[in-house]
Amino acid sequence: MSSESWATPSNRPVEITSPISGRDRADAVQALIKTAYERHDKLTETAWKLRLSVWTAFGIATGFVVNAEAWRPTWSECIVGCLLTITIVVVVIFLWGPFSYRRVARLSRVAAYWEAELEKIVNISLPDYLRVKNWLPETGGHAPDDPLQKWYLQRVYLSHALITLAFGLFMMLALLSKMRG
Repeated sequence: MSSESWATPSNRPVEITSPISGRDRADAVQALIKTAYERHDKLTETAWKLRLSVWTAFGIATGFVVNAEAWRPTWSECIVGCLLTITIVVVVIFLWGPFSYRRVARLSRVAAYWEAELEKIVNISLPDYLRVKNWLPETGGHAPDDPLQKWYLQRVYLSHALITLAFGLFMMLALLSKMRG
């Protein structure tokens, strides 16, 4: 393998000696668009599966607690169950939710950037009626400094948080209603 390999260590700057143009450039940008959307789709799919798994687990656990006629949890079992439920809810809502939102937004923007580059290469742009407008209501479009709204202002992420919270509350209410004195 020669020292002029494309696989350069990340601590050395990569020098492009022959920039690509024309059809090769368009193909490269199209590949970047495809990669960005694949990453976006994979993260969205993973996030959905995680949420659905948490909701299902809470539903099954709540069903078990409600339907287990012979089992009456003690104070200590209720405390452990409630603490575990609260921990899961906090992790899903306040750690996973914001992380997922930032990553999905970033990957969407990366794909949109490469789409705009491809539009420049082929000298065709989307008509205004197909462009996403006002997706940040307070700025009327892209904001220069911090373009992301808070995750909890996004309806989709807020609804995921509220559903998770509801399942967690159902679980804790089921535990507390069955507790023996």
